[in-house]
Amino acid sequence: MKTSLFVLGLVLEMAGFFIGRSEEIPVIVKVVARGYIRANKAVERLGASESVRPGEPGFDELAQLILEEPNAPSNCEIREFVPGHNVTLEILGAVGQQNTEVQVKFSNGQTGKTSVMQLRPLLDKLRRRILFRWAIRVFTLGVILQIFGFLLDRRQQSGSV
Repeated sequence: MKTSLFVLGLVLEMAGFFIGRSEEIPVIVKVVARGYIRANKAVERLGASESVRPGEPGFDELAQLILEEPNAPSNCEIREFVPGHNVTLEILGAVGQQNTEVQVKFSNGQTGKTSVMQLRPLLDKLRRRILFRWAIRVFTLGVILQIFGFLLDRRQQSGSV
């Protein structure tokens, strides 16, 4: 049993490592970071000039990202994300890229403006945060199992002498 705990702990540590490095392994992102996948699909819908409302996939994750921003209004909720104009960027490094403006409607009557391009870094932040938390959890569980296996081994060795 002690050997199996050690091996299981080692496998979990390796899994935690791979989760942390999952940018190179898209399957892990799809399995572990489902909130990111939903939020990304919501942003894609905004880019395709579709509104995103409460109850639709990705709305909650996207709303949470916006409300975490320092300049977001406090003590209110987001009611809707409404796409605006598509703008073709003519700036260095982004020539020919489409950028959709997005209007954010808050429950207190205020509206805010952002764009699909401004939402992308927030999505990356969400993905990194989710993957880091999963990596830490799985890795820590692996370490705990290995320690438990070592303690079991010590106890068996001291009992047999």
